[in-house]
Amino acid sequence: MPYEAALAIATMILVGTFVGMVALISRRRRQAKEDDMAREAASRGWQFDSRFEHGERIRRWRGTTDGISWVTESVSSAKGGNHPDRRRQTSRWHGAFNPGIGKPIVMIGVPPGKETPAFSVAEGDGVIAKLAQKAAGFALDKGIKTCFGADAAAEVSTDALHHVTQPVTPGYIVMAGDADEAARVLAEGFGRGIQADVADASSLLGADDRPWILLRPNSISVARMEPIRGAHDIEAFVRTGTGLCGGFPFGRR
Repeated sequence: MPYEAALAIATMILVGTFVGMVALISRRRRQAKEDDMAREAASRGWQFDSRFEHGERIRRWRGTTDGISWVTESVSSAKGGNHPDRRRQTSRWHGAFNPGIGKPIVMIGVPPGKETPAFSVAEGDGVIAKLAQKAAGFALDKGIKTCFGADAAAEVSTDALHHVTQPVTPGYIVMAGDADEAARVLAEGFGRGIQADVADASSLLGADDRPWILLRPNSISVARMEPIRGAHDIEAFVRTGTGLCGGFPFGRR
């Protein structure tokens, strides 16, 4: 066998061995981390599981707080590449709760003062406005699916959503299937609770990366583009989610 061919084969074997070792070490580290997460969850009375499907690593916690059954997910997608900076990281909380609404309400977290201008480009009946509306609808649909998951997004028809301008909710652009219903909800206790949380720096809603909120007839969800790093993140979601449920005095668990 020529020297060059032997060298090429030896190089491929070394590279393959190195890649295999790196993959094995990564799997062992991930398993050790998930074992810690499982123990941490069990100590708090939660359930934990992890799975990989469709290019996504999904870690899930389940529990019940104040009579509200909830699920928290941390989703890491490798579709953007294997580099950590290119992976899409999403965390979400779903609480089984009926807030007493008939159509979905989507609340998009933005810096205070940016609640209305973000949608001014999509107003009007001209060609440019129509294109802007279509692009905004596509982006909103993708954003809802990314943040809240495909199952939750399937319950929201972005074409039927209306921009709710009054009352203004600091830190949020509000879109709703029924604008009048959403205005009523925001004018009552739920809206006041949102404003208090946005003004509270210690609240999840008061953070710079303010989460999105999705209200559905049988669920309240909170999502942000960050991974779950520990039990403290889950507890923050639970406090925020159950607090939002508390804004509906006639809601049902």
